[in-house]
Amino acid sequence: MSRGNKMKLTKLIYTSSMSDKCNLDEIDNILAEAIGRNASKNITGVLYYSNHYFFQCLEGENKDIEEVFTLIEKDKRHTNIMVVEKAPIATRQFGEWAMAYILQSPLLVPMHQRLMDSDEFDPRLITPTNAHLLLEELKNYLPKAYLATLQ
Repeated sequence: MSRGNKMKLTKLIYTSSMSDKCNLDEIDNILAEAIGRNASKNITGVLYYSNHYFFQCLEGENKDIEEVFTLIEKDKRHTNIMVVEKAPIATRQFGEWAMAYILQSPLLVPMHQRLMDSDEFDPRLITPTNAHLLLEELKNYLPKAYLATLQ
């Protein structure tokens, strides 16, 4: 890539339901696939799983995001896929992670209460505005989530 040809970044935020073809053990397979694929395409982001729902943010070149999202749409482990927002971005929010992962936790209930007025994650209550707030909270939670896996 030449210096004059800066990469145009896109952020895609979507929610989906875990299908009956998926279980918690299968999420490990989803992550392994996502990390390998995303790293090869310079895609970064976060996957949050809670209450049988996925909330995901993907960041990267638009063509790569489109390609990956097409695979997600065909993946039988996801149903009820809903794009919350797709927009150009200047910088990555999750640039350190090919795919950060956060599993539901009682520590996140206050976040759900603040952003969704619910004790549980509910994708029907996600708007672009609270999606960005949710992403910021999840990013702040990542160090705690990582430390919890070491115990």
